[in-house]
Amino acid sequence: MPSDDARRRLAEAIRSGGPHTAESLGAALPGFPLEAIQDALATLAAAGVLSLEPADDGAPQYRYVGPDRYVWANRDVVVDPAGGGGRSRG
Repeated sequence: MPSDDARRRLAEAIRSGGPHTAESLGAALPGFPLEAIQDALATLAAAGVLSLEPADDGAPQYRYVGPDRYVWANRDVVVDPAGGGGRSRG
């Protein structure tokens, strides 16, 4: 499971302004792999937390629209770059 700090940092970045791209969030979240950010954005958009909108150049951009659905940020779709993410296979 991602650390509380990783979840907090992602939540703050997504809630600030917008729309966001994976690259803009990557710049705001040093240490988060771009692929992890892309995967998290796609999952959060599918859950209705973010809306997916094409930018002028056609690149995907995301806007925070579903604060009531942000429970997804506490799931392992958001990977902690410090290595604390993932499910226990116990």
